[in-house]
Amino acid sequence: MKLPLLLGSLACLSLASPELRFAPEEGSEVTKTFTSGLDLTLDSMEVLVTVHGEEHPLDEAMPEMTIQSSSTYVFRDAYQACADGRPTKLKRHFETLESQVKRHAELDGKVEDSENEKASDLLGATVQFTWDDSEEGYKLAFADQAEDEEYDEALLEGQRVEADYTGLLPKEEVELKDTWEIDAEAFYWITSPGGDLHLLAEDEDADESDDFDEQFHENLDGTIECTLDGIEDGIATVLLTGTFTTKVHMDIEPPEDAPEEAEEVETFRDMGFEYELEGKLLWDLKAHRAQSLEVKGDVVLTMELNKRSEVVQVKRIRVMKGTYHESGTFE
Repeated sequence: MKLPLLLGSLACLSLASPELRFAPEEGSEVTKTFTSGLDLTLDSMEVLVTVHGEEHPLDEAMPEMTIQSSSTYVFRDAYQACADGRPTKLKRHFETLESQVKRHAELDGKVEDSENEKASDLLGATVQFTWDDSEEGYKLAFADQAEDEEYDEALLEGQRVEADYTGLLPKEEVELKDTWEIDAEAFYWITSPGGDLHLLAEDEDADESDDFDEQFHENLDGTIECTLDGIEDGIATVLLTGTFTTKVHMDIEPPEDAPEEAEEVETFRDMGFEYELEGKLLWDLKAHRAQSLEVKGDVVLTMELNKRSEVVQVKRIRVMKGTYHESGTFE
């Protein structure tokens, strides 16, 4: 997303508004703490069997099922230099990178519980972002490494400098109680500060995780309505409301020890996400950066697991409903 640019000798000016602008002081450091949570419960289930083109519903008992996920990221960002409305040199240290998913299912007295923790090899690393005018993008490199530290260069792929909520700011000057609309790109950076942080579980495939994230991003659709609600003690309050949808398609390969007949069955999962959100952004008008963001809302996840051969197709549709929240604090 390209925003109008203003020049500043000691700041990164990126917006035309005289107050709601991103302009951190060169040489300043900010510790950014991002937390998120998702709590889903199975709401409905349907199984459809199609034989020679004729669809038949199949009675199947619906289990009790819940999914809970949470994450905490802590970055320490140092704004080293600015020009042309952006930080041209930014150093980011990853102090905390934690994520976990808990699943619970119960049917006819049988209980299945699982917990999946994710970690990243970026933990403890420091990454230097340097703006390249010729490429119109950032070059990334590891910085401040100890003699016994060595990081895989592949960990730099997918990282982004965006972690300041600047996409929520107006592109033009606004007055108190004015509203403006922001597209789906801003929602992605609310949910994914810093881009790909390479968080993986022990048995998780990195390529599959990247594919999920890319589809989630590319298929996002919706808008956020922002309102400058008030200004008090140098802090602007921006209220947010919005709705978003996205979808992800994942092909599922049979396990290596599966019988040969399994290779003749096409298996895939389609997931659709619907979000409704409301939130509040606090913007420090003196420091010209975010102070905090709180977003919460309702989410509906529709999952379709399909198994299809030349003759038969089995489609299992599960709809999960629940809540989610995202927050960020800057100190």
